[in-house]
This record gives sequence, structure tokens and C-alpha cells, in this order.
Amino acid sequence: MCLKNTYPFLFAISFLLLFGVVTSLPAQDGENIELITQTEQFWSCEGFTASDVATSGDLIYIACGSSGLIIIDNSDERQSHEITRFDELSNVYRIHVSGDVAFVYDKTERSIYSLDVSDPESPEELDSYDIGNTGLRKMTVRENYLYFINLESFTILDISSPEDIEFVGAYGTRYIEDFDIEGEYAYISNRWSG
Repeated sequence: MCLKNTYPFLFAISFLLLFGVVTSLPAQDGENIELITQTEQFWSCEGFTASDVATSGDLIYIACGSSGLIIIDNSDERQSHEITRFDELSNVYRIHVSGDVAFVYDKTERSIYSLDVSDPESPEELDSYDIGNTGLRKMTVRENYLYFINLESFTILDISSPEDIEFVGAYGTRYIEDFDIEGEYAYISNRWSG
């Protein structure tokens, strides 16, 4: 299915929907989203649901549990195909891509890994950071910092050198649900106190 977009200069971004359905939608104007293409390719997560997705250029990165990190070439939305499956981690749950580095959270190892993805056919592990026993709920990257939350803290890591991830600081509070970064401020929501 292909629909023409009525708004010039809108760009298409790719979304991974359930079971690896890749859909391209114009995303500039939130009130006028139209389907451009849909590629129904099914990438097996071997019994696991794809838990997270990130895009960078023509590539789609899928966090696929014990099946690893799947990298998809989406340069032609009608012919998307798997480039590689990085299965050296135990349980890939979250992913964020920044330039040539993918930051991946392994739910079993309870660690964040930095992976060199400059050659998407052959990702290489650069470093890892053990986040402890409480698990990771969300992570994001802004400039040289990776921010993440678990149930007990909001944590900042320095990733200016992905080969040497360093702890910067943390704010401890229980039951953190979500956060957002705006400029020099972090906004944190708490399950019990807002």
C-alpha cells in the first residue's frame, strides 16, 4: 500500500510494529500522518517479542531478547532485509543508537553495552556498565551522556568515549516511571509522588 503525502518536505521514518512489520509514515505533521509503505517481513525473535527499536539513517535496530540485536537495511522500504544478528549478548531488551555506536541493555546481565556499529554487518562490543539488580526501565542519549532509570534511581553515564563508559551521578528515589531531558534539566515522574 502506498499513499501520497500532501505536505512537501515531510520525511518518512520507519517504525517496527509487532512481529517485524516495518511501516514508513510521514512524521513531521502529527495531525496528518499517512501510510506510505508497509513491508511485512517477519524477523524471528524465537519466541520473544521485539522489545525496542531504534533507527539511524537507513538502518533499523531491533532489540530481540535472547535472539540478540537484529540490524535491518531499510534503504528500500519495499525490500527491507536483515543485515546481521548480533547474538553475543544474553537478552537484548533496550537499544539507543548514536552515530556509529549502539547502546544496548542486556536484561539478563543487567548491563548496558556500547557496540561499534560502523560496520553494521559486524558489530563489535566496546565496553559495558553494570547497572545493578533493579533493571532498566528507559534510557536515552543526549550528546555525550546516557541517561537511564530503574525502579530506584535516575543515573547519568559519560559516553564521550564509548570504549570507557563512566558513571557521572545518580538521583535516588523509588518507583521512577519516566523521565525527559530538556536543556540542563531532567524531569522525573514518580509512581507515588508525581
